[in-house]
Amino acid sequence: MDLYCHILPGLDDGPHSLDQSVAIARQLNRLGFHRLVITPHIMKGYYEPSPERIRSITAGLQQALRAEGVNLSVEPAAEYYLDDGFLSVLRNRGDLLVFSPSLEAPKSLVLVETSLITLSDAWMDALDLLRSRGFVPVLSHSERYIYLQQNRGQAIKLRDQGVLFHMDLLSLTGRNGLNARHFAEWLIDQNVISFVGANVNSESQFRGVREALSLPYGKKIIG
Repeated sequence: MDLYCHILPGLDDGPHSLDQSVAIARQLNRLGFHRLVITPHIMKGYYEPSPERIRSITAGLQQALRAEGVNLSVEPAAEYYLDDGFLSVLRNRGDLLVFSPSLEAPKSLVLVETSLITLSDAWMDALDLLRSRGFVPVLSHSERYIYLQQNRGQAIKLRDQGVLFHMDLLSLTGRNGLNARHFAEWLIDQNVISFVGANVNSESQFRGVREALSLPYGKKIIG
């Protein structure tokens, strides 16, 4: 499963056309991915696509893939930034785009990102609100957060709070900096990573994905 997938046409930093989205999805399928959890950004004041729009565009992509004979499941979700908008949706029990760890499991996971520099004081509020609805947070690209790189014990504390960890495969190549690469390797060694993502939104980025998958830690995390 590829989690952290920004390939919906016309949304945030995704491709501009449906044909480009299909081409990227086909390449991911050739790399061995059979399920994509589509996660466009949702961030108050910057990226504000409605859940209905995300579901509709994802359905259109799935239909196009079937027409092209690409054996790939695409599912709508989102990458929620921890801000007032996200907290408001949680407090008002609004519509959340959630996903499941497998096709057979119930949908209970929510992809969340925070500031790269510090963990917001609102984190515990968000965690409590998610739990009250039976949801589990998945921390997006967890290896990139400076506050975790500098305090690895905090990563273990978050894991013990029930938070699941996601990793951007491209961090293994050093694309996101050496600190992110070293922390990603440490997280893999600690068996903390539950999900990975190729994080491609254009065909030109596949060279980096192939490099990541060929590295010792890439092979270790993919199994």
